[in-house]
Amino acid sequence: MILQARDSFIGSIDNVSVKEVGQGWNITGTDSNHYVEFPGEGARFVASTLTPVLVLQQQGILDIGSVYELTCTVAYTGTVDNLRANIGGTNTAYFTEGENTRIGTASSHTIQFLRNNANVDALITNVSLKKIQSSADWSIFEVSKINAVSNAVFGYYHEGDDSYIEMGTNASGNYSVKVSDGTTLLSGKTTTVDTGKYHIGVLRKVGEYLNFNYYDSSGSTVSVDSNINFNTQTSFEKEKFRIGCTQTSNGLLPPTAINTRYLDGNFQEVIVYDRKLNDTETANVVNYLNNKYKIY
Repeated sequence: MILQARDSFIGSIDNVSVKEVGQGWNITGTDSNHYVEFPGEGARFVASTLTPVLVLQQQGILDIGSVYELTCTVAYTGTVDNLRANIGGTNTAYFTEGENTRIGTASSHTIQFLRNNANVDALITNVSLKKIQSSADWSIFEVSKINAVSNAVFGYYHEGDDSYIEMGTNASGNYSVKVSDGTTLLSGKTTTVDTGKYHIGVLRKVGEYLNFNYYDSSGSTVSVDSNINFNTQTSFEKEKFRIGCTQTSNGLLPPTAINTRYLDGNFQEVIVYDRKLNDTETANVVNYLNNKYKIY
């Protein structure tokens, strides 16, 4: 802070107080009618018109693909319901007066508060952001050798909503992974023929994102697939997992789940986590499996 006299000055200045602004937050789109101030508790967000777009944000704090729960208390002055958040690229519904909870899947690293409409004057307090997990998110590691095409080493199928998980070879012999909520498919595959190779296959899901990793003696594959239409609330714990096959509907009325795509090969190990492991955790598990089975 700098205090500077405009002209000659003789006197004293005392009782100067400097309030700490919100640490880690930055503000864009400000002018005399669009600003954020920190009155000692929380942040006062004021935007009189639609332009410029006033944004209060923290950058670089979210993990892409993770699901976050944002809670805050909002007190409006004048017009209500004109403030909302953006959680990693996902716009939330507007905030009502009082305590609010919003959930979003991050496709960027930034959390933002921004106007939902013009004439915003709102005090934001008690802000809390936490990463959440559910039975819809998980990580699967498998070590095996698949000798034939169209074989499954790991499978899950729920007749009620046609949701499924498949890890194995496709009709062309590529290692292939698929996850479906019953309507929308997330998938990944290698570009090589992988029959007859010992390998490590890794599948990690969070929200509408699917991370796929594959390792064998010839190389590796890493890919990410996503679809905003994927039902992120789909649970994958309604049926038992299958090792050495998968299941599908027999197509009759009433339908029945039947085993299919039996494994011709060798199965070594499977590890399942009830959350999406981050990249560092994934590398640690892959290194453990590689040291144990000497895959590559």
